[in-house]
Order: sequence, then structure tokens, then C-alpha cells
Amino acid sequence: MQGLMMNYQLTLDRILEHGHRLYPHKQIWTKLPNGSFHHYTFADFYRRVKRLANVLESLGVTVGDRVGTFAWNNYQHLEMYYGIPGAGAVCHTLNIRLSPEQLVYIINHAEDKVVFVDGTLLPLFEKLAGQIDCVQHVVLINAAKGVTTSLSNVLYYEDLMAAADDEYTWKSTDENMAMGLCYTSGTTG
Repeated sequence: MQGLMMNYQLTLDRILEHGHRLYPHKQIWTKLPNGSFHHYTFADFYRRVKRLANVLESLGVTVGDRVGTFAWNNYQHLEMYYGIPGAGAVCHTLNIRLSPEQLVYIINHAEDKVVFVDGTLLPLFEKLAGQIDCVQHVVLINAAKGVTTSLSNVLYYEDLMAAADDEYTWKSTDENMAMGLCYTSGTTG
């Protein structure tokens, strides 16, 4: 006899599609580092998440890669929470309160391929950059164009998003994929 339990993949793409279908005009409000507020509709959020997934592919991110976020909780970070797993990668949030030594170890151990850095946190990240050997791209959010930095591989989030396509086929269709806010170390214990 078959059980009566519903068999349905509970993945972020399903949550995002559901919200887009039922609540496209609902507002999402977040506070920016400068104290101002940003708001847009769920439909806008949905399109930007798909754009971000395309941006990640254009940066060479593939299924299973780790993508770091070193940012405040705002609308761009929310887009990363969905866009990174939507592209099949692992969203690796980096704790801004850790010491530089701890962050260097964590980033190198996770082998983050891309790190998104808030412009207000750029001075902190610059202190680590010389000791990180795996990051191929640093993407700045909430940073003025042409900001002075010692980093050589800097891209700007909004520039990448403006050039990206709104259409994307989700890669996060299996709820057993590693996609949440963690990374695997390859060790057992």
C-alpha cells in the first residue's frame, strides 16, 4: 500500500515561483547601509533573482560551486539567497564579525569562487584579499563606481545585473542538493 504523504520537492525555486505567481505586486522593503529604504515588488525581485543566476553562470559558477556573501541584509543580499541556490551553487554567507584570520581560513577552505562584498565592508575585505587564493571575482554591491580599491578583480553588481537576461531555468530542482547557507568541508566527524 502506498503512503498518502505528498511527494513534492521543497526547493527555493518552488517557493520563488509560488510567490511570483500569487503575490507579484506585494512590496519588499529593506534598509540600506546608509539608513535609507529600498522597496520593489515581488515581481521585480523575481526578475532580478533570475538575472543574478545568469550573472553567476557568466562568471563561471557551476553547480556545486560556493559563492560567498560579505554583506548586510538588504535587497541585494536577499536576491543572493535565492539566485545563488537557483543557479545550483551554495550560498556561503560570511560572518562580518569574524576576525580576518578566521575569514581567510573559511573562504579558502570553502573554495569560494565568487564573493559579493558590500561597499561599506570593502576595507575589511581588502585586508583579507592577499591571503585568499580561490576567489576569481569580487562583486561590489552598494559601492560607487570607480571606488578606490587594492583589489584587481572587482566587478559591480548593478552593472552585471543590467546586462543579464531575465529568463533562467532553475538548477535547484532537487531538495537534496547542497544549496543552503553552508558548505561541505569534505571531512567526516
